[in-house]
This record gives sequence, structure tokens and C-alpha cells, in this order.
Amino acid sequence: MPFPQGRVMGGSSTIMGCGRLRGVPGDYDEWARMGAVGWGWDDVLPFFRGLESDQDFGGPLHGRDGPVPIRREPRAAWSPIARAVGEEMRRRGWAHVDDLNADFSRWPLHHGEQPL
Repeated sequence: MPFPQGRVMGGSSTIMGCGRLRGVPGDYDEWARMGAVGWGWDDVLPFFRGLESDQDFGGPLHGRDGPVPIRREPRAAWSPIARAVGEEMRRRGWAHVDDLNADFSRWPLHHGEQPL
């Protein structure tokens, strides 16, 4: 199947889109434990929230008034290749996660931490 690539300023995001995911809370907390003062999850979350205007989810993990709109592509709008990848992931037992910026339950945990 052909897979077009961007060959312009902006690269592939010009024709395909752009993604934004946060790191896993446990990683930020580990950095803080290792001496990166101000880089724990509770320290960085206000900056994530202040940056974004989440179009799909609310609550304490999401901003609503920031300059960067965040939205998820509805499955009905997925391209054929995205649908094929999604179906293969489902077939292999990988669950779809609606909100990767708040549901960290499927990420590997560090040092015996529990999911949020």
C-alpha cells in the first residue's frame, strides 16, 4: 500500500497530522527523586494544563483555555492505514485507549508504583 511522505516545510505533519503525548507520571516523579527539582508530575502537570485546550476531555488532568487545541481523531475519520493498524493491534490484544494523556494504566510502572 502506498504511504505518502511529506517533502515540504513541516514534513509529514503537513499531510498527515501531528501528535502530542505527555510522558508517564512515574517518569517525571523518578526524575524528581533523582534530583531534578521541579520536574515531578505534580510540578509539570499545571504547565501541560496551561498549554492545552482539550476539545474531548475535561477534568483535573486537562486544560481548557490554553493556546494549543488538543483533539482525538474519531474512529469514523481514521484513514484506511490507521484502521488497519488499529485492527491489527486489537487482534494482538492491545486495548484501545481513548485518552493517552490521562489513562496511564497500560504503561510499564516504575519501582512498584500503582496506576493512577
